[in-house]
Amino acid sequence: MLRKSFKAASGWYYVSFPFDVTFGNIKVTSTQLTATTSSYKTATAPYKHFYVAEYNSARRDQTGNSISNDSQNWDAVIAGTLSAKKGYAIRVMADIEIDFVGTANADMFDTASKNTTLEINATNSSATHHNWNLVGLPYTSAFNLDNLSQGTFYYVYNHTTQTFDVIQNGNAYKLNSFGAFFVQASDPALTFNTAGRVLKAPSSSKSSYDEIQLSLSNAGFSDITSIRLSDDGNLDYELDKDAAKILSLNDSTPQIWTNGQNCDLAINSLPTTIHEVALNTKTIKGTYSIALNRPENITNTGKIILVDNCTGVQTDLLTESSYTFDCSTGVTSNRFKIIFQNDLSTKIPAIVNGISVIVSGENLIVNGLSESANIKLIDLTGRIVQTFEKVENNENLKMNPKQGIYLLHIQTATQESKLKILCK
Repeated sequence: MLRKSFKAASGWYYVSFPFDVTFGNIKVTSTQLTATTSSYKTATAPYKHFYVAEYNSARRDQTGNSISNDSQNWDAVIAGTLSAKKGYAIRVMADIEIDFVGTANADMFDTASKNTTLEINATNSSATHHNWNLVGLPYTSAFNLDNLSQGTFYYVYNHTTQTFDVIQNGNAYKLNSFGAFFVQASDPALTFNTAGRVLKAPSSSKSSYDEIQLSLSNAGFSDITSIRLSDDGNLDYELDKDAAKILSLNDSTPQIWTNGQNCDLAINSLPTTIHEVALNTKTIKGTYSIALNRPENITNTGKIILVDNCTGVQTDLLTESSYTFDCSTGVTSNRFKIIFQNDLSTKIPAIVNGISVIVSGENLIVNGLSESANIKLIDLTGRIVQTFEKVENNENLKMNPKQGIYLLHIQTATQESKLKILCK
């Protein structure tokens, strides 16, 4: 049996059971009264004792909608059985203590590794919508998520901020007993290795990438986002490298994230040819700071410059502890950006008329565009050797010219820049 206290102000609880629980065996604590429920989608006063939702992985893949911002990917559960090892979301409208009574079995208490079957739904054109599962623990004990057989990132609900924390496999994180978490599956078979029943120390191995982890904080709460730069980074969403951003439902919690290809990202893995990334923030009116966390994870990037487009202030977060600013309520996508500079002079951006250009080998990156641009690569005879149309900021363009000096002509409806580049 699980006896659990629920607080109405805490919103949804993400829970699981290592045994099956029928709705008839869900009781109001210290009574023989069966707890009442109905569909949370149509709930009105007087409210039932509790409400249950389960996540529909197949519908997420079909609709292409995110985890928390659209209820159509959640189904109300009002009868039948809450299945063992499956995650559910439960909430109440008044504080209450509830008993979930199941039938004990020997498998609950042994120390063997345990297997769970996950759903695989991967027909959507965007990988960010593939194979989402809300997974429950198979043990009565807590479990260290570092001991799962698959998954690069796990998403665990944080009741304080009312958002999901992104936990990377390799970082020891103890999920409390009867907890649940989201994972994007790479395989239908998920194994909970028995060693996970004991908390392990975090891995001390050095990452093969520079990780720029940024925090956005106010007086009460903070949020983080990470940008990872590596030679094998990709602009496309990759299940084992990128982590989706799930926005908090609590307006008091500041939020910071970056954009991927048609998705919001908490962890964004990019190629080292990228030297500028826009930051998105969600705030209420007040004073905030942006800081660089864990600078020891940065070895190849010489400068990390935070640019405030509203004030014009530029802050090197490797030398300054943080940048403090005032802001209003709402979501911003154009106030802040991060510029990376490393020790390779061929990758330091050239800037003309507010447009920056980076050339690294056959890669061409353009930033500072006010809108989509048309770009022409022109040789010294005046011949156009390559044309790029409808180019966006941070788009990685592949050039195929011979060695030599070329003129780059960049034009939008309101901007125009011409500069020489060297192709090696």
